[in-house]
Parts: sequence; C-alpha cells; structure tokens
Amino acid sequence: MIASSFLWLLLAAAPASDADAHDAKSVDATMCGPATEIFLPDNQVAANVRLEHLQYMSPGDPCGRNFKHDEIKLLYERVKAAAVSSFAGSEAGFGVMVRYELAAGSPMEFEMQTKSAPEAEKARLERFYNAASAVKAFQPTVGTVHVVMEYSIAAAPAAEGK
Repeated sequence: MIASSFLWLLLAAAPASDADAHDAKSVDATMCGPATEIFLPDNQVAANVRLEHLQYMSPGDPCGRNFKHDEIKLLYERVKAAAVSSFAGSEAGFGVMVRYELAAGSPMEFEMQTKSAPEAEKARLERFYNAASAVKAFQPTVGTVHVVMEYSIAAAPAAEGK
C-alpha cells in the first residue's frame, strides 16, 4: 500500500510531456469538433430573410479559446443588419453565404457566395456585399478563426394595395 501511494505521488509530480499535450489536443478535437454551430432562438431575421446556419471554427484551437465567443454574436448582429437592410424588399428567392477569415495580426478576409440568385437581385447583392465586407470584426489572439453565415432569402410579401 505504501509503494502504490509513493508511485502515485511520483506520477502526480511528473512534468507534463509532449504526449500529454497531444492528449489534450485529442480531447479538444473530440469534445469540440471541427466546427461549432451557434443556435439562435429566432433565426427569422426579417419577414423574408432567414439565417440557416452560423458556424465558426479555429483550426489551431478547436475549442475556440483564442477569442471571446461574444465576438461571434457581435459579428452576426452586424451582418444581420446588413442582410435585413439589403434584402427586405427582395423580389425573388435565393441563398447567400458569407465567410470571414479572421487571423491574428492579419487583415480580415471576406468571401460571399450566392445560390440561385437572379440577375434582378444584383443591386441588392452588391449592397449586401459592400456592407458585409466593411463590417469590422475581432481578431483572435492567436491563430485563425473562420466564421460562416448562410441566409435564405424569400420573395418579400407583396405590399398592401398592389
């Protein structure tokens, strides 16, 4: 019994090894996964604009300890405002996805893709692109964070009296 207690003390006092760091990364990858989706209770941001997905991931830190998670919601609120103001009067249904790449010490990268967007919506899409790409976002303390938001746009309800 004394020998087993002594062995336990030696193991407890042993310095962390590279294997321990590898195990911690393995646990992070298992517990946090490759990407995290944020559930928002009201995804209908306007009568005809719906947020389908809001996901983020940090390749070097799967649990996202390299930034404050409230920053994701702040980014979302800013992009949501741009989506509502740009697409509220849309006359067609289509999809829009935006992706932000935020890296420590580097300028933000922005990308937008559309799905089934008719040419008639070009001005609205350009207005949204300009507003969403101008959004000021956080920078992680280390590494990179990718944030993706996917919206579905429906034709706006017809105005009364038309």
